[in-house]
Amino acid sequence: MEHPRTGSIAYRDRAVERTALRIGVYSDLVYRRDADGFSANRSFIRFVTALAPQARELVLFGRVDPEPGRAPYAVPSAARVAALPYYRSARDLPALARALAGSCRTFWRELGRLLEHASALLRADPDQQLWNPLARALLYEIADRLEELGRLDLTSLSLGAVAAWMARFSEGKSQEPDWLRERGVWLNDHGDVLRAQGDLAGALSAYQQALELSTRLAQADPSNASWQRDVSVSHNKVGDVLSDQGDLAGALSAYQQALALSTRLAQAGPSNASWQRDLSVALNRLAQLHEQQGARLEALAFAEESLAIAERLAALDSTNATWQKDLAFTRAQVARLRGGAG
Repeated sequence: MEHPRTGSIAYRDRAVERTALRIGVYSDLVYRRDADGFSANRSFIRFVTALAPQARELVLFGRVDPEPGRAPYAVPSAARVAALPYYRSARDLPALARALAGSCRTFWRELGRLLEHASALLRADPDQQLWNPLARALLYEIADRLEELGRLDLTSLSLGAVAAWMARFSEGKSQEPDWLRERGVWLNDHGDVLRAQGDLAGALSAYQQALELSTRLAQADPSNASWQRDVSVSHNKVGDVLSDQGDLAGALSAYQQALALSTRLAQAGPSNASWQRDLSVALNRLAQLHEQQGARLEALAFAEESLAIAERLAALDSTNATWQKDLAFTRAQVARLRGGAG
């Protein structure tokens, strides 16, 4: 998901933010249980449970010793312990593997419950006051991370909660530029899920709707660089699906339009690393498409231009994993094309 994560809509009610939060905390603590409840073997639990008054619910994920007993630090009743399978030592690899498998199942189950809870909170928000504390996080950070982890079911749950929340906007509010942009972000994210699920027709429809919205906003304010970038992002996504469908001519047209916009932004902001990377990615897409069509010399020209940008960015920050990955991919692509172009 390639949209910049910006938000210009201010949150207005801090009291709602406090009561809406449901916090989950994982640490490698060992919890004990007896008739009086849970306790932990480290004082760290005192800091964690201090968060309880600030949240609607505090959920603690951790190993629970199967033998009843009491540890030095009590877990207050305001916190709920989500028990993960127990293992004594990381040196016991079979036991650790079994515990981790059970932990993952428990984690995903609890995360699904958290998302359902978030969806319920948004349904109970008739005045749409929960953008910053909840809806925005579901649309951006949470949906992005879940998609990266391959959990498309939970990604859809996160995006669906936001869609239902936005659907209750008044007609006037839904047409405000900031909300139109968020709708475009949602459509692109939804398209990403559909494409990953193999629904290319549905993904193309979502991307085209996002492109229509972003184009409308960009035309209304040509000086808004963020909205101009949104158009290039949507063109690239449309091109990706058309390429998947075998419509290489259509994909070429979409990629060329994205390249024109990315070039203009990169030239306007030579020190803007994000725009420079956008240009490198746009060039790379065209290189891949031409290679797919058998036009290796044309592909090589685009790949070499992309590589020059990727090398500059990677040299700026050797710790940036994304830039280093871009560099490795583009170097391999150029090497392959050079080997076949001769």
